[in-house]
Amino acid sequence: MRQLWLLPSMLLVSLSSMGEEFLPDKVYGEQECVECHQKVSAEIMGNHRQGRHGSGSIGCSDCHGSSHNGSLARSRANRSCTQCHTDVEQRSYETSKHGVILTLEESGWDLTKPLATVSVRTPGCAYCHLSDGDHAMEPKADGDPKICGKCHSTRYLKILTSSGEAMEEVGEMKVLEAKWLLKWKGGDLTQQEQKELLDSVKRHRHNLHLGVVHHSPDFQWWHGQPALDGDLIRIRSKIAEHRWTSN
Repeated sequence: MRQLWLLPSMLLVSLSSMGEEFLPDKVYGEQECVECHQKVSAEIMGNHRQGRHGSGSIGCSDCHGSSHNGSLARSRANRSCTQCHTDVEQRSYETSKHGVILTLEESGWDLTKPLATVSVRTPGCAYCHLSDGDHAMEPKADGDPKICGKCHSTRYLKILTSSGEAMEEVGEMKVLEAKWLLKWKGGDLTQQEQKELLDSVKRHRHNLHLGVVHHSPDFQWWHGQPALDGDLIRIRSKIAEHRWTSN
């Protein structure tokens, strides 16, 4: 009798965990997604509306697709994010150790299960940026033990965070030096020349930041710090060149 009593309970759990398979396999419109999920997952819908994606034109189907079947797996795959987040955001991740492993192995992963419980060898975009189903897409702290601590030790994360903060600090010092040079020494440069030089500094500072948070050596030590050094050299050279030509 006990076994017969347990059977309906087990069946109910199975049905609820496989719920998406019992919905009609058809193309769903955005309004249909919103109306249904507002009832069953109001918190997630609220997070999305208030977050970065919700404030723009990114809807449910952009990440999950228009069919309910397989919608969770599609949203957890990296290509769901990289179809929009291209260029430096994508490349800074793909050149990290995490990114290289994911590129080689993701096709064999079971993404139908929640990322917090599934055993994957490396985190992708959704694993970090949508941790715990956070649809607000708030920036995640580098070395956050709730995310990174699932694989890495506390001691390692402290070292990683400390190193990243030091690298960001050095990068910011270079930005301040560039601004100081242009403000106090670059009076002979045209506004357009100053803008182009400063835009290059900002771009390489952003590269450095992405290299730190994505742990990409290429973006830390090639597209980041050395590129900023090159910016400072070009600024000094431009200032000296104008002084020589004006005398």
